[in-house]
Amino acid sequence: MLRAGYVGAHPLEGSSGGNPLSRRRVPLYESEPLACAFLAEGYHVFSLRYSTEKGIYPAALEQLARTVRLIRQNAGEWHVRKDAIVLAGFSAGGHLAAEYACKWGRPALSAAAEAEREELRPNALVLGYPVITAGAAAHEESIHNLLGAQDTPKMRRSVSLETQVSGCVPPVFLWHTATDEMVNAENSLLFASALAREKIPYELHIYGSGVHGVSLGTRATVGEEKHVSHGCAGWFAQAARFLERVLPE
Repeated sequence: MLRAGYVGAHPLEGSSGGNPLSRRRVPLYESEPLACAFLAEGYHVFSLRYSTEKGIYPAALEQLARTVRLIRQNAGEWHVRKDAIVLAGFSAGGHLAAEYACKWGRPALSAAAEAEREELRPNALVLGYPVITAGAAAHEESIHNLLGAQDTPKMRRSVSLETQVSGCVPPVFLWHTATDEMVNAENSLLFASALAREKIPYELHIYGSGVHGVSLGTRATVGEEKHVSHGCAGWFAQAARFLERVLPE
């Protein structure tokens, strides 16, 4: 049986790069538990550990493009549906997934991945507390680490993803918490507004409480009991239902 493919984008473990949680090692609770949750929903799961060394932009974008190409080229052998490849990213990984969703159709990315344009198409996008903007609501550490010496006004606009949304962006599920102390919820609001302008199908949830990096919001992923968030713990079930609606049967 062919199944949908879920591609999770996570910074390479031990690198600090564009991750707002750079004071710690890359949190595994944003990769393995999420992978298991999607496996339980019947997805084939792929986890990309992308490079985050400062000043190598757009290396991670190209790595994600090659990953999507690889999955599509092996879809038959791996029993993956070519028309149901879902990208997901959280925090800084959310910026990578969202930027890819905005730019996958550009010739430069096809050339870098040595792929035909349609081989790179994502079919849906899931974002959790994503870094989106390099503007007033930016998480400055993430943006500076992403761009390095390329941190110029022109490049900041290019990576302010609320300015990059077009009709090629797939349906998007995104969520944030109103009390996120690292990445302001305005990031998700800006992206959702841009999606609405372009009439891209989307679903946005802003939960009233929860710290940055809560992942599934359960005891298994938050690290400390005080950070369990029963409100936002429902996001995964809502995302699963959203994907059922937007992915082809």
